[in-house]
Amino acid sequence: MFFIEPKLHFFTYFWLDKTQPWYKNLLEERPNSEQSVWRSDGRIEEQGAQIDLLLDRADNTINLIEIKFSVSEFVIDKKYAAELEDKKRIFADKTATRKNLLITMLTSYGVKKNEYFYNTIQRELTMDALFEAL
Repeated sequence: MFFIEPKLHFFTYFWLDKTQPWYKNLLEERPNSEQSVWRSDGRIEEQGAQIDLLLDRADNTINLIEIKFSVSEFVIDKKYAAELEDKKRIFADKTATRKNLLITMLTSYGVKKNEYFYNTIQRELTMDALFEAL
């Protein structure tokens, strides 16, 4: 069971809309998926995490979607790559899921392809996905 943040930003609500072209692109025509937002509050002895958007697919895969707006390519550095891996680990630990977890970046202009991108990100979407079906 996932925690849905009660005060979501309008931008996130937009991404939760199953009718949007990006949603179909990400699913690759796989029906029966659920989406939500997830957060685990940290404690003194343990780190918390927030995932912008989860896409729990019927094929035993969950896309952990990180949404970033940037005026150019988004750059993942060593520190941010470690933060993403921490989010993935915390999510797996807290939910006890046995599903395949894919870190997915949803950005305005893409993600710069560097070693941290290739070692951390399994899927990428840009705002172009919003307009593909228009």
